[in-house]
Amino acid sequence: MNVISPRQSKSNKREAKSISEGEMYACFSALSRISETISGLRDLDAILKAGLDNIFEIMKDSIGGIMLFDKQTKLLYYHLHHKLSPRIISTMRLIPGEGIAGKVALTGQPMMVEDMASEPDIAHPDIVLKEGFHSYISVPLRARGHVVGVINVVSTTPSKFNQSDFLMLQAIGDQLGLAIEQANLYEQLRSGRERYRELSRRVITTQEEDRRKVANSLQVKTSGKIAALTATLQNLVAVSEKIETEEVDLTLKLKQSQALAAEIATELSSLIESLRPTFMDTLGIVPAIRHYVETNVIPSGINVSFHLEYDGADLPSDIATRLFHIIQGAIGNIMQHSKAKNASISMQRYDDELILRISDDGKGFDATQFTRIQENGRGAGLFSIKERTRLLGGRCAVQSSPGQGTHITITIPLAKNPENIGNQNITA
Repeated sequence: MNVISPRQSKSNKREAKSISEGEMYACFSALSRISETISGLRDLDAILKAGLDNIFEIMKDSIGGIMLFDKQTKLLYYHLHHKLSPRIISTMRLIPGEGIAGKVALTGQPMMVEDMASEPDIAHPDIVLKEGFHSYISVPLRARGHVVGVINVVSTTPSKFNQSDFLMLQAIGDQLGLAIEQANLYEQLRSGRERYRELSRRVITTQEEDRRKVANSLQVKTSGKIAALTATLQNLVAVSEKIETEEVDLTLKLKQSQALAAEIATELSSLIESLRPTFMDTLGIVPAIRHYVETNVIPSGINVSFHLEYDGADLPSDIATRLFHIIQGAIGNIMQHSKAKNASISMQRYDDELILRISDDGKGFDATQFTRIQENGRGAGLFSIKERTRLLGGRCAVQSSPGQGTHITITIPLAKNPENIGNQNITA
């Protein structure tokens, strides 16, 4: 049996020869070139193709390919190939243990055959003979300790390959296996991020829809009733002032009730505005921003300057709503955490990008420490701002350090439909 494997025996027809210094250098050079080629790749097919191209650039006058396991049939098939005939590609479907490649896939041990014409264990011998195959090397591809496929290199010349070829292919197989493992991990991470982002999108979209429903309900039902109650109390005050009664403090109590109802109406109006500003539906996002700041921020003692060069009049309503909630979240953080005396809001449009900047001169924080929501809930505001920005296909950059205030820059593309925008990097 003219097969060479790592476990060589005296019965092998061809004894392993020592590897020369030149062959060793060529092997290291090939491995270095392949490593450099695949180092930045994350796509599985791109990694395998780069590895295969390098193999046959080194092993000229050879053919072959990479066989992987089909996920459904569990059979080995040629996923990528180099100069193999359509007959080989369509016919070679191997179960683990079948033929040389099947044995390599089953055992994880590489094998080299001097002459396939005299090898009794080859798969589909009639096709192999018609193709004129002779010398053959098969090495395993391992990822996370499991064989996921094999690399096959074939020559029509008997005894074409030597021990250095054999060892080099083993090393390449190990190298590609590590790259495959990294690609699989990257794909799992990417899929996890996509699921996470889709969940975030649904949560935020649901929140916005709930805000809209609650705001409409309060506006249509509760606000009207409070207004009616206030008017009724006002009428009762007027009546009580005209009639004589022994209850001397009746008018006072009615006035107090009227004042309380008016206060509730004001607070309710403010709540409705925070959920979904009616100004945005009638006058646009800029008046809505100004009204929100004047109503909520300035009374708290923070001076806010505006530089709203872009009026947002051409923004679709869903984008305008999300943008308003981004600004609302940033302002909320300033009011709650910054202890700032001054803040500024600027919005400009450059070509097809909207640039929003929100800054304050508050106590600041170490932005590098807020990469996730902390157990005490800190960071939730920034997380919401970044997620809403990402859902608009934008980028959010946060600059802050203790004692230096906070500066948030949000860049949103306006030429794309946010629902169709792919994953984008977010700079924290």
